[in-house]
Amino acid sequence: MRYGKRLAAGGGGLVPSSDRGRHCGQRAAGRGSRLSGRHTGELAANPIQAWFLQSQTSAAARNWFNQSTLLRLKRKVTQEQVRTALAVVIARHAALRLRVSEIKTATLEIRPPAPELVLLSHEKIVGNSEAELERIAVREHQGFNLATSPVFRAVLIEDGMTQRLLLAAHHLAVDFVSWRIICEDLSAALSAMFSGQPPVLPTPTSGLRQWVDALRQAAEQHSGEVSFWASQLVAPVPALAAPPQECREGDCVFEYMTIEPELVARLRGEGCAAYRCEWPELLLAVLAGALGNGFGLSHVSIAMESHGRDLQVTGASAERVVGWFTALYPVLIELEDNRPATVAKAVHEAAAATSQGARFGLLRYLTVKGGEELGRLPAPTVLFHYAGDAAAAEEKRLVCHGAGSSGTRHQPDRLRTSPVEVTAEGGPDGSLRFQVSGPASLGGQLKLLAAELARSAALSPLKPAAGSRWQTWTMTALPMMGSWIVF
Repeated sequence: MRYGKRLAAGGGGLVPSSDRGRHCGQRAAGRGSRLSGRHTGELAANPIQAWFLQSQTSAAARNWFNQSTLLRLKRKVTQEQVRTALAVVIARHAALRLRVSEIKTATLEIRPPAPELVLLSHEKIVGNSEAELERIAVREHQGFNLATSPVFRAVLIEDGMTQRLLLAAHHLAVDFVSWRIICEDLSAALSAMFSGQPPVLPTPTSGLRQWVDALRQAAEQHSGEVSFWASQLVAPVPALAAPPQECREGDCVFEYMTIEPELVARLRGEGCAAYRCEWPELLLAVLAGALGNGFGLSHVSIAMESHGRDLQVTGASAERVVGWFTALYPVLIELEDNRPATVAKAVHEAAAATSQGARFGLLRYLTVKGGEELGRLPAPTVLFHYAGDAAAAEEKRLVCHGAGSSGTRHQPDRLRTSPVEVTAEGGPDGSLRFQVSGPASLGGQLKLLAAELARSAALSPLKPAAGSRWQTWTMTALPMMGSWIVF
């Protein structure tokens, strides 16, 4: 706790096409190329990219680790119009032009804007549209090659009078937040094209290279924190351990548990106010309580995944930059029982680590000392991720859910670094759904954990807690990665 305090203190509608609109979009793409063309050449991987390249030894698993979204187009567009708009977006965002030049050293390359980077195909669907959508999406996900092919691709899909646009990108180039930026910029490019105006896209808050350079400088400044992060990696959950060969993505089984809107509202309102914490921190404490009750633990180390864009570094901001910035770090929580004081202590332990969690990746992957000392320690058995709030997304002008499948995003043979993954996701009705997944050999334990999550949430007392509050920027107000309407 004292160390936690020291860490915190240390640091548009489419109209019929026209030649004028097409040429206008091409001129804008050219300007975007000149703007972004300076940001080319070799680039060192950031911490999460280095983690991925080092943890996945199979080329097939590395190439098939993607994100995707399905867009619904409100007005008719042609393939050439979409291609022109995509060229503008790709020219603007360097991450969409990445390739891997060296796996061992985690070296990337930013390619200059070029027509061959706009990978767009056209499909007409007849018959079972959902089955056809799935087939197309899987084909696109299987088509990535980090060394040779573009990391961003699109399919214009026509189903009778309906047009949809499938966008798929390798995770190395995008994260959850990136889709909002990409879709807003694509919408602006299309709208401007059909109004006969050059698209004016917001400027990224930092260049990709500028951000990575700033991270490396920050890593050296915080080298004294290695021992703190090593102390967070000491409590795996033996009952949930599994040999690597059983942790294939395709062999995992899933359990689900939903908390009703009334309890969610109380926890999110009264609970967060009482414990002076953010919503993901309270959820992490709920998970810790479930692990303690279910498996008789006195303390537990959980891998926490967050967006990572709140890291304060000198001279750079990732607020409006397309890329993969996820932070993955361990959080050690001590457990006794479900008394209010213990819950408050667990919440504040979570807050102390999560407030500066992105520093773990800096030290683990960007410094020699951190790489040696932290690399020797086992990864936590359980990974937790708060995926955001669908209710917040419904308020966004460009978002619409339920447009269809966007495919299986991970290669079935990919090996998990943490056997058990727990994801919490807010529903549009105010509910909260936990997804618990892991190897089939742990099926009974996963069922138990899902049940204990419900019990832990219901028993979390809403009592005032003494102590300071650690401020964090959470995913709560950011849009869900769903289906976007582009107009």
